[in-house]
Amino acid sequence: MTSNFDLIDVKWRKWICILLFIAALSGATAARRRRTKNNYFQSYSMHTTRPAFSSIQHPVPAGILLRITQNGFDEISSAVRNSLRIALPGLTIRNVGRADVLRAHINIEELKVATFDSFDHFRLMLQQNTGEQIRLSARIGRLALTVTVSTNRKLIRRVTFTVDASDIEFDIGFSFSASPGGELRVAIVSCDFSIGRVKIFTERLEGSGLIWQLVRSVLRSNLRRFVNRRLCTVLQNHVPGEVDTHLKHGGNENLARGDAYNLGLIGSKGNFGKPNRSLMSIFAQKLEKALRQLYINFGLVESPSVQNKGSTVFINIPLNGEIHAGLKSRTNLARHTMDDIGMNGNKMLYIGINEFVVNTLLNSLYHIGALNFTLNSTNAPKLENFLQTDCEVVCLGTLLPEVADAHPDKTFSLMVAVNKAPFVHFSARGIHLNFTAAMSAYVDDVSPKVYVMRSDIVIEASVTLRVSNHRLHGTVKVHKFLFKPKDELNFSETVVELINEVTGKAIETELNRIFEAGVPLPTFDLFSMTNGAITHVFKGLWIELNFHFNNAALAKLIRKILSHSSSNNR
Repeated sequence: MTSNFDLIDVKWRKWICILLFIAALSGATAARRRRTKNNYFQSYSMHTTRPAFSSIQHPVPAGILLRITQNGFDEISSAVRNSLRIALPGLTIRNVGRADVLRAHINIEELKVATFDSFDHFRLMLQQNTGEQIRLSARIGRLALTVTVSTNRKLIRRVTFTVDASDIEFDIGFSFSASPGGELRVAIVSCDFSIGRVKIFTERLEGSGLIWQLVRSVLRSNLRRFVNRRLCTVLQNHVPGEVDTHLKHGGNENLARGDAYNLGLIGSKGNFGKPNRSLMSIFAQKLEKALRQLYINFGLVESPSVQNKGSTVFINIPLNGEIHAGLKSRTNLARHTMDDIGMNGNKMLYIGINEFVVNTLLNSLYHIGALNFTLNSTNAPKLENFLQTDCEVVCLGTLLPEVADAHPDKTFSLMVAVNKAPFVHFSARGIHLNFTAAMSAYVDDVSPKVYVMRSDIVIEASVTLRVSNHRLHGTVKVHKFLFKPKDELNFSETVVELINEVTGKAIETELNRIFEAGVPLPTFDLFSMTNGAITHVFKGLWIELNFHFNNAALAKLIRKILSHSSSNNR
């Protein structure tokens, strides 16, 4: 016969299991998680001596090299610390999680950050020659979480309680690697959590006060033990998945996944392509539409690694960088390793761009027809006087007198079609461009179209770039402009030479005017870029800069991530 004591003991075992489960959920607040399988990240046991990841067997030269220095990570550490101070106090997450434990249905309805003392210490540190690449070290003076839990048991139908913890310290070592397919993988390879004191205060209770007091006592004694002994395992199992969740669903900020990302999704602000009637505005608007059809592969070509050049320590992240039209299409252009750069300036971020990336962009624009364009008096008002059959000085009709006589008081349109993909070559002296196209002229408002001039165009030019006051400047030199009319045009050599000289100089002058004024660099909500500089090298160029985060915008993003995670657990 079962005694009343045995029945009580069985119930207590159930409730202890239930409350320990609640403690696990509340204790893992720092690493809100989603219970979904992910394809890009894996978790491993604590204190692994080296990353247990497979790497890419045959790495190719990186299209884009990202190097974040310790100075950069110090800025990130400061931004995260300040943003969490803004984002966490008062943060409420509803429908945190549900579980069935020993026939009891447990629903954590709400979790609220009641108190959050700013970090006494928070720093991300690069680690060389160890199994971990980044170490997070932090200390929180006090953290209080208010939790509301409901069950299907009459003894405790609903309870709201506050867990008040102090002297929370943790050290976590992260490792990053690349899968054979180029996907980013993350692991926590070392972890240490400690919590000094835990108090539990009852806010509201629907149920037995006696039973809750016993449960609260068990919860208080076991919560500290859970954090100190088990929380690392919870983080290892769920933080990689939470990172993967944000990379998949972060909207315009999702630039770091191992997949191809639509270039049109890269959110930035700036006055590129402001509606006006200039040639550059026409080109900018056409380019913006074209970019929405292109994709860039941000997959890794090698595993990230922590290195140093002199006293500058940095993490090196080599990305594929190939740009192509369509998710499944690929270019077939050769890659070559670009020259390195000295890092004596110890900036926060260094970005190396291989000429391969620019050539895949030009190749893709060519294949989707984005480099073909038509100029007429409507979309190119600066050419309106030239595109006439009749004029007082010099116009296209002057060069084509027979056409002008046959079509008086008409206008021309110029259609330019690139007949092969442009190609650029990067060197320490700048960027050299080769461009060939076919140009046709026809009379407007005549049906059927009357083509009156066909010619080939060859352009060779070079440009050197620099950055000043958050604007891109440069110097353009047109080395060759060849206008090659077809046989049916009876242009004299003198006329052709004049066209070549005047047109080449006009293009050079216009581009230098634009670069002298400067093209504004894009700005972002999350951060701003300062002290930028460009260095041309063989097969590429390097951009070095500092960055500063907008703490309010970053805090808003953090709250959005936590709210997003909560909504997907409902």
